[in-house]
Amino acid sequence: MRTINFNFFQLGLLLFLTVNMGACGNFNNLEEPSKKLLISNNQNTQSTTDTPPLLPETLSNDGKEYKGLTTVTFVLKTPENTPTNASIYLSGTFDEWSGGGHDKYKFIKTATNLYELSIEEDAGSALQFKVTRGSWDSGEVDERGRRIGNRVVLVRDKALNIKLVVNKWNDQSTEIENIDAGYWHTSIPDYQHNLTRPIIKLNGTQTVIISSFDDYQEQGATALNFEGVDISPRIKVNGLPEQITAGDHIITYNVTDSKGQKAVPVSRLLRVLDKEPVSYSLRPVGATSSHLGYIEQLPSNYGKDPKQLYPLFIYHHGAMGEATSMNLTRQTSLFELSNWWGGGPARIAMRGHWNTDSPLLVLSPQRSYFATDIERIDAFVDYAIKNYQVDPKRIYMGGFSAGGFVSWEYAINYPNKVAAIIPMAGGVLPRIAGDICNAREVTVWAFHSTVDKSVDVAEAKDAIKTYNNCQPREKGKLTLFDNIGHPSHQQVLELEGMFNYSDAGDPFDENIYTWMMKQKK
Repeated sequence: MRTINFNFFQLGLLLFLTVNMGACGNFNNLEEPSKKLLISNNQNTQSTTDTPPLLPETLSNDGKEYKGLTTVTFVLKTPENTPTNASIYLSGTFDEWSGGGHDKYKFIKTATNLYELSIEEDAGSALQFKVTRGSWDSGEVDERGRRIGNRVVLVRDKALNIKLVVNKWNDQSTEIENIDAGYWHTSIPDYQHNLTRPIIKLNGTQTVIISSFDDYQEQGATALNFEGVDISPRIKVNGLPEQITAGDHIITYNVTDSKGQKAVPVSRLLRVLDKEPVSYSLRPVGATSSHLGYIEQLPSNYGKDPKQLYPLFIYHHGAMGEATSMNLTRQTSLFELSNWWGGGPARIAMRGHWNTDSPLLVLSPQRSYFATDIERIDAFVDYAIKNYQVDPKRIYMGGFSAGGFVSWEYAINYPNKVAAIIPMAGGVLPRIAGDICNAREVTVWAFHSTVDKSVDVAEAKDAIKTYNNCQPREKGKLTLFDNIGHPSHQQVLELEGMFNYSDAGDPFDENIYTWMMKQKK
């Protein structure tokens, strides 16, 4: 099998998890020399000044592959109130999150409140899981009775011994209200200016780059009410770091005049340099003026030239990545999203493989609900344009599963604002299928598995067929995979699919990021 070689340079972040390891899927490699030669030739002849953030060989582990099975032993300690006759299981990606019940993943009791389980898993695979007593209603929760994030173990070719501790069981604890509960109800900001609203203008540049926080001098902003009167003393500043912290910080300026009229917030990016560029930042709700929390990935040279505009890729996660589905705190929710198997580009960055020399700017918003109001997505696009150095002619959108449906819906409703979309394991919602020709000016490259049991491949085929019947400016493409189920997005974003796409669809013969950055309105 083809596997991925991770760089765990950010283990400190993983303290949110009981098992401090990252995860990523592993893929089968179809040994087809013709495809490898085609890809190699294609990469050597690309004529573009835009460096892609990832190359096909980056995650190929230098040709080394993990083979065979590895024994993973879990030693578990449970709460004192665990029933003496309880049946305890692991449940996760390996049993399709069934909640427990499979004998293979059932623990053996070794002493009071102590259990052990040994399993053999493919070397190179990644396990995401939680502990249950046979169902999610009796699954593990944290010490306050709240849901926890997925535990993660990366399996290699050496035996592993993992210690687990369950703090409480869901059905035996009184859940304490999440202190951040309801943060996803943030209203959509109004970016439309009218003559009655005050105006804020930054003093100085929108991005400030310093080597030490000691070098920073707050330049502030100027605010005028609708009569032109200076109301700068009323400005409130949020996000200014209180201590020296390397990384990217967003400072937001807000003002409300004496009549209660609020200005459109403005922000400044403060980049405090470290030895290595920051590969990604978490932007929870409330930390910026955005109504959605999101994960930010900036080019290393971002902000050095205030006039330079950057191509923007907005990536949408799949179902179960929504804020309401996770029901975690704001920061933890975003962290779990970046570490989740549906996390997309942020997960690549977390593992140290994202090349920040690429000009591609990536924002991965966390949607609030499964059924997303597309106006909320458009408001996020407006937020990005207003607060980042975005090239409006090079805005791209893509997503996995539900995120693929969102990408199609956005292109149909706002075709003048997006240059290309990359729907992965998604399709077009029936209620808007009749309007797909609205997107004829948007370039489309879709990806799907022929054995997807969650979203049938017929939905992707129908979408591309209907789209191409609209005589688009460029024929839509659909690349297929035969050797993986629903999570085909991993094959796309991590470029592993360039080695094993199906001959039944369009060839995956170009770096998706290179292709993306070529598209313009």
